[in-house]
Order: sequence, then structure tokens, then C-alpha cells
Amino acid sequence: MSDISTRITVDIQKIAEIAGVGRSAVGNWRKRHADFPVPDSSGGYDLREVERWLIENGKIDKRVPAEFVAWSLADTLRGVLSSVEITRLLVAVLVYLEACDSTTHPDGSRRVEVNIATPDLWEQLRRAPVDGLGADLHTAAARIEGANPPLVGLLVPGLTFAVKVDGKLLARLIDSLEAATDEITQRFALLEDVVSAAGDLDRFRGEFSTPSDVTELMVRLGGQIGGTVCDLACGEGGLLLSAAVHPDRRDWQRERFVGFEINEDILRIARSLFFVYGAEAELYLADVFYTPSVDLPTADLVLLDPPLGQKDWGDAEIYLDDRWTFGVPPRNFADLAWVQLALQCTAEGGRAIVVTTAAPTFRGGSEARIRRAMLEAGVIESIVQLPGRLRANTSIPLVLWVLRPPRPDSSQVLFVDASALGKTGRSQHTFDERDIDRVVRAIQTFEDGVTEDEEIAWAVDARDVIVNDANLMPARYRPVADVDVDELRRRADELRTLIPAASVEAAKAIDRLVTQLGGGQRP
Repeated sequence: MSDISTRITVDIQKIAEIAGVGRSAVGNWRKRHADFPVPDSSGGYDLREVERWLIENGKIDKRVPAEFVAWSLADTLRGVLSSVEITRLLVAVLVYLEACDSTTHPDGSRRVEVNIATPDLWEQLRRAPVDGLGADLHTAAARIEGANPPLVGLLVPGLTFAVKVDGKLLARLIDSLEAATDEITQRFALLEDVVSAAGDLDRFRGEFSTPSDVTELMVRLGGQIGGTVCDLACGEGGLLLSAAVHPDRRDWQRERFVGFEINEDILRIARSLFFVYGAEAELYLADVFYTPSVDLPTADLVLLDPPLGQKDWGDAEIYLDDRWTFGVPPRNFADLAWVQLALQCTAEGGRAIVVTTAAPTFRGGSEARIRRAMLEAGVIESIVQLPGRLRANTSIPLVLWVLRPPRPDSSQVLFVDASALGKTGRSQHTFDERDIDRVVRAIQTFEDGVTEDEEIAWAVDARDVIVNDANLMPARYRPVADVDVDELRRRADELRTLIPAASVEAAKAIDRLVTQLGGGQRP
């Protein structure tokens, strides 16, 4: 057991954030006020002393938010736990607190029922001696999981690390996380902060989450399609969860949400997010490439953001599986395997929206043959070219495939070039609400038989795409403005006539000006 103190230290930047001022203002306070707190040998300021000084000097009118205290305490754990262990502990604690709170809702407002014995509730457990708090919490977690199947695997793995933490620090951390939950900062927001911070620490975590603006665009494109919503590579669950709680999907409580993920730790985060949100989903630990087709759901809406650049994604048995109705995907590129799986899970009248890089829209060989077969079957409704750097830590442009079950009578594909929309920040490109609205409207009007916003969207006959090696890059089909060659020639002749005359007039004007200014003619 560590003997870490519960003393929290903050730097100048943190003090500025607490007071809502700039760093220079804090620097001035240090110079002008002899009673300003003194830093320790590492340059840190005691948070309690800082808080007291700020309040007494009228710099803030209330105590430092519990959320700030909680994250500061979490930073203190870095001397004992790794970043991954801290993340797992915080996620488990937030799920535990939500489970404790959910026992106070006998009206059935929660969709997931939880039964926790009174001694295992936090309000009771925290009264025990702090020396053994971590072990007591871990033991309580095991009992809670045993009595509540939906919580199995969500508490014990993370709370295992509680036994390494000083009891006083652990109690204060959990109290701060509990106090931080209110009408403004709800528990799911705290959990999302934890997950987001973990992603910032680990650049490889980006493959398990979809950028928020891409998520919003995909869910909006799903529209009011109800019934079963599926994500075959759900990662941390953000895309599927967004579909579950999006305000445009008001009937989500009557829908079924199904997700698959191959990474157990990442799936645990997805399950935790759904639990804390109070939403229900069927989340499975599985590799869908090795899952028999009969065990995959038939979904009204498939939302899929699979791993980018996935190679060696199967074995001989999978490569030769009869599920590849449009052609066997190449071993080195899994993109069109994911696209075909999404289509196979899409119900009649449903839709699939899949993210890939741009490469599978134009690569040749077997991928070109697959695209041709898809075009002939009428399964490609729209292709949306997105800008680069929408996903953190990579500049690779993304593409959205908007797909539907086979419709051989379909003759057109809508191409949307959104690559110039949005704005570029220091590290990432973003879409705002207007950009998303524009793309969604372009596709919705196409569904109604109208091609609107011809600056970014245009419908092309599928046969014309097929003869172009089934290339699906939108820019390739951007309409060329009509040019009247005869009119251009006429205007050129006029200019050739006017230019000499204009030159003579210009020379005369210069002579007059020189005469007026200098009293004489030009030399």
C-alpha cells in the first residue's frame, strides 16, 4: 500500500484556470501580495492554500469545483499506477458510483436494474477504516458483479488497482468524483472525459474511436431509420452510443443496439459508457470475420468505422468464404471486406454507412472488380469524400460509403466532395454544424430525386462510373463548366481591337498629366 499524501499541488497555469485569468495575472499576484502561497521545491502550490487565498482576496466566490479536485487527485496517482491503470480505475469507480446511485431509482427510470447490498454501497463503505479501503472496495466489487450480470467485468478489473492506492487518497478521489456529478456535469460526462484523456495519452487509441464530427455526420445520415442498429467494430462504443442517444432518434428506447469488438479492454469501456448513460446494448467480444454469418444481426442501420489499413485480416478459410458476394477482398486490404460485411448485415429497406480511407475507392485489381459488381447491383447510393486530418494523428483523407441492399434498377450514384469543407486547426481538421447539415441535405434531396448544391454534389450514371474502372473518387466526376468557344473567340477579337486604341489614349493622358505637373512636354 502506498503512503501517498492527499495533498494536491497545482502549477501557475492551473491557478489561472481556477481563477479564470491569464498566467500573467497570477504572476502579478505573486509579486504584489506577500501572503500569496509559497511553492514547494518542485514549483507546485498547495491547492487548499491557493483556494483559501483566492477566496479571501475576492478572486473566486466559491470553492474549487470537485471535478477539478478529482482530476488533480488522479494526476497524483501517476507515481503509483501507469496511465492505463489509472484509466481503468477511474472508469470502474464511475461505473461503481452509477451502480450505487441506480439503486435509488425504484420507479424503473433506468433500463438496467442493479441490486447492491447495503454494506457494499459507497455511502456505507467509505465509513470503514481507510487502511483497508482498497481491498474492501475490490471485495465489494466482486459481490456486486456476482449479483448483477450486466456489471460482470466492469468493476473488478479496474478496482483491482485500488489496493495499490493510499486509503485516504482513494476515499478523497471517489468523494470528489461523486461530488462532481450534478445537473451541469453528469456522470457520463466525467466518464467521457476519462476516455478522451486516455485517447490523448495513447495515439494508437484513435483506431477505437470515431471523431465526433464524423460520428455526428454518420448518425445524421442514418436519419430516422429505426429497429436494429449495428456496429461491427464498435471500439469504445461512441458511434453506436451516439445513435442510441441522439436527439433525432427519439424512439431509441424501442430500438435494439448491437456491437462487436475484438479487444476486451476496449469493449469494457464501451459497456461502461452504455451503462452510465442508462442505455442498453448487446455488446459482444468477437472477431466478426470469424463469426458465422447466421450469428450476425440483420440490421436496419449499420454504422461502421473499422480499423484503417488492416492487413492479413483472415486466413485461407476466411478469404475463400462464400460471404464475399461481390468478390474476394485482397489479403493486404480489409476495407472492402468490411464494406461487404456491412451490406450483408443490412436489412431490406435499411442502410449501411461505412468509413474507409480513399484508397479502396480507386485501387485496381480485385478491388476494382468488387466496386464494379457493387455498382451493377445498385448497392452504392453515395460516396462522400471527407478532408484529411479529421482523425487525430493521421492526415489520411476519409471516405463515407452510403450503401443499401441490392437494387439492380438503380442507375445513379451521388458523389459528394466535402474535402474543402470545415476548417483546419493546429492538429486536426473539424466540421461544424453547417458543414454537416450541407452534406446531409445533399444526400437527402438526392433520395427525393433532386440533385441540390451542385457545388459539392452531383449524380452520375452508374454505367459511366463502371467504364472508368469503377473509380469512386468524387473529384473525378466533377462537372466541367460549359464553354462557348465561339463566344470566347469573339471576345478575344474585340480585345485585340480595343487594346491598341486604349494604349494610344493612355499615352495621350500621360502627356497631358506631365504637361500640367511640369509645365512642359515629355522629353
